[in-house]
Amino acid sequence: MLSKMKTNVVVAALLLAVSAHAKDTGIAAPAKINVAAIQASFSELPAVEIPVRASELMKAASKEAKVETAKAILKSVLEQRPQMAIQLVASLVKAAPETASQIVTLGVAIVPQYATDIIRVAAATAPTFAKDIALASSMAFPSQQESIVRLVSSVVPSARGEISSSVARQFEMQRMISDALAQTQVSGNVQTKKVTIAQLTNQSDSIKSYLEAGIKSSYPAGFNVVVTVGPAGITIKVDDASGNNVEDIDISANQLFPDSDSVTLITGGQSGQDPLRYNN
Repeated sequence: MLSKMKTNVVVAALLLAVSAHAKDTGIAAPAKINVAAIQASFSELPAVEIPVRASELMKAASKEAKVETAKAILKSVLEQRPQMAIQLVASLVKAAPETASQIVTLGVAIVPQYATDIIRVAAATAPTFAKDIALASSMAFPSQQESIVRLVSSVVPSARGEISSSVARQFEMQRMISDALAQTQVSGNVQTKKVTIAQLTNQSDSIKSYLEAGIKSSYPAGFNVVVTVGPAGITIKVDDASGNNVEDIDISANQLFPDSDSVTLITGGQSGQDPLRYNN
């Protein structure tokens, strides 16, 4: 069961601000909110009133501040009352369903013992965003990708195919990006190489070409893939043969370099061998 797993808190934290398949993929600084005021509003509140108050705060928050508001609410409540995870997540997601994937990741990072329940209730409350919930959850629990796909699909059966294909494609994208970084930065015998965000940008043409060719091969003929590489990260835009946008993927620099401004890649001596990577 997911509830017995230890969450990858680093990955979970990264996903708070970025939804990998969100249509609005602009990378912006988190909106500033009054965290102290939110914490104070829950400090003396009876448990029965907490979900209602949480919903009111989410509805009142601006579009830009909703994720940060959810973060403050979840931390304020769940660090003291973890048993309220299901009710609180349901209330927050119902108030702002478009932030469901971020709310799931936030909640799981705080109370991983309730991971299964959080994912299930979020999908049930915001079925339209089931794919995004499955993607965010799979990134937080990469070793449980198949279990998560089954879980979310069981809650929203009509989205089963879309969920499965989207999660599989996202993991393939991540693997390709890792390969692209390794191939443009490391070659030859066994060695290590520290890659910085600046170097990532400098190698943008090589990475663009590698990713565009690989990603395009996974779509029907005539689809157009545009990759942008820069200090903010990597964005991938896919249009069908008629020019209609079918997918936008945003992988921020924070996801590529989670703990600092650099990452160390380790490659084996065989050409094309998948690299191992660890962050400094």
